[in-house]
Amino acid sequence: MASSASRAGDIGRGRVHIDGPVEWSGILYLGRPEDCRGGTEFFRHLPTGTERAPLDARELQAMGLPSYDAVQDEPIARDGNDPSKWELTMRVPMRFNRLVLLRPWMWHSAGGAFGEGLEDERLVYPMVLTRA
Repeated sequence: MASSASRAGDIGRGRVHIDGPVEWSGILYLGRPEDCRGGTEFFRHLPTGTERAPLDARELQAMGLPSYDAVQDEPIARDGNDPSKWELTMRVPMRFNRLVLLRPWMWHSAGGAFGEGLEDERLVYPMVLTRA
């Protein structure tokens, strides 16, 4: 997987999101120490009171979702860019060479983008870990 960069003003498709069907997600912060700000943010989805996507049929039913694919259509597509639907529960600060490993079903975001160019933008190496 290639490194990823974002600059001030960049807006992704979904601020709050989950990662695909993998065991672990990782973010290695590569920005210079003097440029690091923000970090990986974790959220509670206010309409459902959850801090993660449903993991089984019972949890899907409790959230009123017909399938795991519906998670992308319902809470993510509908609410992912609406800050009034989310409560920040934790932020792991961005620090050069820090590796953040997280369970991919946690509601999370990259935090705010920053910088003007290659010299000072948010630079990370995203990764996914799966079972062989």
